[in-house]
Amino acid sequence: MTNGKHIRNVQMIGNAGLMGLPKTAFLSSRKVAPAAVMRCYDWATGMRGSGSAGRLALSCVVGGFQSALERDVLKLLRPEIESESFQPFWTDSTGPHTIYTVLAHPTAPWEAAHSATQRPWASALDFACLTAKGARSANAALTAITQKLFSGMGFEYDTMWGTTQYYDSEEKSFKLSEYLSDEGGVVNCYDQALGVVSLGNVLGTESHVVAVVPLGYVEVGELVGVGRCNNPLYTGPERWRRRCRIEGEVTTRVVYVPRSPMASEDTIDRSMFDSHGFVVSDGLVFDACVGPFCGELDATNYLNQVVDQTTEDERLNGFFAPDRGGRIINESPVFKMR
Repeated sequence: MTNGKHIRNVQMIGNAGLMGLPKTAFLSSRKVAPAAVMRCYDWATGMRGSGSAGRLALSCVVGGFQSALERDVLKLLRPEIESESFQPFWTDSTGPHTIYTVLAHPTAPWEAAHSATQRPWASALDFACLTAKGARSANAALTAITQKLFSGMGFEYDTMWGTTQYYDSEEKSFKLSEYLSDEGGVVNCYDQALGVVSLGNVLGTESHVVAVVPLGYVEVGELVGVGRCNNPLYTGPERWRRRCRIEGEVTTRVVYVPRSPMASEDTIDRSMFDSHGFVVSDGLVFDACVGPFCGELDATNYLNQVVDQTTEDERLNGFFAPDRGGRIINESPVFKMR
């Protein structure tokens, strides 16, 4: 009561149940005798107890937790504050808020239960939402993202070695921050596939990377940052050994790689993809490295369109080799975000 009148319509922030618990205030100065410090530690440990048996479950400890001893006691009372997942929040401040509208709850590699780097980043949401603005389906969102990564970032395929620049195989991490900020960077198929998956799945799509080993020689098509190409490693090694059939026997011979993205068709004297990664969502292929392909084909029709199997020697080195066919690894590599 105040001035003889009842207070009505009281509003509260936080756990109102704490008001009904016995309360203990804990305060300490910056300088405390060692013996008193140990008694405080014992008290905090006893308050914490184990599970629901701890006295802390039946009471409330109040403090400013500013001095060194106060902070130590807080850690004993609430050891979870040392974990990476604990984030304090403040109820006495305000600021601008951004609301993101996505297709569904973000999917792997974005997981709320993991470390802070695995939770959806604002920068990833900004990029993905702006790129896929207006998309109302996973197919439409992935199409917009694939097209953006293929032709809107200035990326160029690594025509020397075809190696990944942004995936760390030892740490199993994808350097998304560097990837998004490095417009004009050098990429390979796995960089592009992981980019599509990371940005698509932060919007709630359920896409994953598919690896094909080997892919083989490719039909003439558009290669990211290069243009029309059927000789993707034209700035790399000039000689390779490839399989061929000579006088009815399967053997190998040295092939010479032209120094141009376009080579003579129907010959193995050019470079090929020993492996290739692309993205599959709901059975449809999205490829921001070759094409681009934006959900028009399933994996079988995609491979039939991309892999050059015109001659027997080309077939002997690729996915459709009659004596040792290629493998489809139909799952994303485990990776975390950086």
